[in-house]
Amino acid sequence: MAHFIITIDGPSASGKSTLAKKIAQRLGINYLDSGAFYRSIAAFLVEKGVASEDETFLSSFLQSAKLKLVYEGSFARYYFNDLEVTPFLRKELVAMKASFIAKQKSVRNFVNNNLQEISNKGDFIADGRDLGSKVFPLADVKFFLTATLESRAKRRELEQKTMGIDTSFEKVLEQLRLRDEQDSKRKIDPLVRPDDAFFIDTTSYTTDEVCEEMFIEIKKKFSVQPSLFRTWICVFLKSFFSLFYGFKVMGEEFSRKFLSGLVYANHTSFYDALILLTLLGPKTVFVASERVVRKNFFIRIVTSFFPLILVDDQNMPKDFFRLCIKTIHKGCPLVIFPEGMRSLDGTILPFKVGITSIILHCKLKEVLPIYIGGVYSIWPKGKWFPSFFKKITVLVSKPLHISGHEKGEGKEARVKLTNQLRERLKNLEKHFKETYECRI
Repeated sequence: MAHFIITIDGPSASGKSTLAKKIAQRLGINYLDSGAFYRSIAAFLVEKGVASEDETFLSSFLQSAKLKLVYEGSFARYYFNDLEVTPFLRKELVAMKASFIAKQKSVRNFVNNNLQEISNKGDFIADGRDLGSKVFPLADVKFFLTATLESRAKRRELEQKTMGIDTSFEKVLEQLRLRDEQDSKRKIDPLVRPDDAFFIDTTSYTTDEVCEEMFIEIKKKFSVQPSLFRTWICVFLKSFFSLFYGFKVMGEEFSRKFLSGLVYANHTSFYDALILLTLLGPKTVFVASERVVRKNFFIRIVTSFFPLILVDDQNMPKDFFRLCIKTIHKGCPLVIFPEGMRSLDGTILPFKVGITSIILHCKLKEVLPIYIGGVYSIWPKGKWFPSFFKKITVLVSKPLHISGHEKGEGKEARVKLTNQLRERLKNLEKHFKETYECRI
């Protein structure tokens, strides 16, 4: 299975670690802290009382050494020769020793080999000083961050004081100046900007602003380019509904601006998915029940042309949420019918918790509600063939902003969010019945 790697290089205090963690969280991937690999070696040497930092000793020592990284959610535990060194990584003595041994060729080779080996096991974003140029020259997306020396010194001073470290702006400024000189003039793997890296000066921007700019570049890279065949199908469907029905879309500007993310809609007819394809385009991906797809011939035919993320009623696929995250961040609309089945009388059924689980696991900020009106009378459940020359009205709502649920993974929070989502769709249903249904 192919995996992707994103690298962020740059001088100290340019915001690499903070941004790497934010992006890792939003993409649902793991964060590789290259600096922690050097500190893991240093922590082991310090804890075992090994004073030697000689190149010959380190080269021999590392030949049989093992470094292991274990993720518990987004938290990483580091093990060196079966000793967990995680609690020691931020000690000042460890940091000093790590800075010294990182100059040694054998140490850098050991760390680089471990970074490359771990990256083969999943999707990662990594930060360092030579990752895009040396460690991952074929990385999918590369960034190089920088900022003025003064602004970086202010950030580092604030960071250290927050950690309870007694320091001053002048002291930090001098430390960073020396570190910049050391990194850029280092004979082994110096700090350089890769030619194919996206350059960002973070001096005048907030972390969130830089993060959004980086996401634009990531989406450009991973954006799905639909086939001409899928595009043709969507064009055909739009012509079909326009020709055989009174097809009207209200609020279409909201769907045009909603380039990727979670879309949810009511479900009363076989036409629902086809209508959403005409509206959302050929990049659309559907979440579908494996049981329903397997037993229904018509659905199998229709969905064979477009990608699906299948779910089992009994067992949730291990990589389900990861697939949802990757789909959204590839620039695709991800569609779910949260009722879990077609309505028997045309009214909106209670929602399943699946939609809320996707929102919370993928940490989505907004979702797009869509109400499809008029299709129940055209092709209800139990009817073999649809009626023609009736009116279909689609109501696209302004995206629903998700807030206040980021820390609420419990049942109460899920129920509250689920009700909020259903209420928005019920409001659209009410508006349809009061404004458009009487004209059908």
